[in-house]
Amino acid sequence: MNNTWIFDLDGTLVDKGIYAKIFPVIIQALKDQKEVSQEKIDETIAEVGEDTWSICHRLDALDMYYEILLGYIEDGELIPGTLEVLQKLKTKGTKIILASNSHRRTIEMHLLKHDIAKYFDIIWGNEDAGDKKTDSYWDQLKMTANLKEPTVVSDDLRDIEQAKKRGWKTIHLGTDVITLKDIKFEED
Repeated sequence: MNNTWIFDLDGTLVDKGIYAKIFPVIIQALKDQKEVSQEKIDETIAEVGEDTWSICHRLDALDMYYEILLGYIEDGELIPGTLEVLQKLKTKGTKIILASNSHRRTIEMHLLKHDIAKYFDIIWGNEDAGDKKTDSYWDQLKMTANLKEPTVVSDDLRDIEQAKKRGWKTIHLGTDVITLKDIKFEED
């Protein structure tokens, strides 16, 4: 059996819908709490895109961002099957890695809320590689974790393509299997 599994966080283990929900809330809070003009918000979005963390970072409003995000994470849910899959792999002695584009503080908020940090041997966020999930990110993770032939589980096609490029096994949620509950293990 493969002894290393790598999981994406948002959309694979936890509901990523919260980010779409907080976008208008963040924009309104920037106007109301931080007194940022719509023009400055539009200019910032043009520079960094619609990623709420990047917008708030650029506008020196990360404190507000994390306060709002925490409320949405508290109301968020694990993707069905998450606990069962993590428990099964951990019981088998599998090395489990969390590989996320998210920032460490965001990752830790999710792990604490859902009490799943105990399942991961390595937690790898974008600060660990100095970048989002680019070639460099995956190459640094491979070297740091001494990866040989892991299985990468993600809902994000870009993660799957990066893994395939390295000759790793993949499980693309929504394509190879519909949900985590549909994953078949060698003895199944």
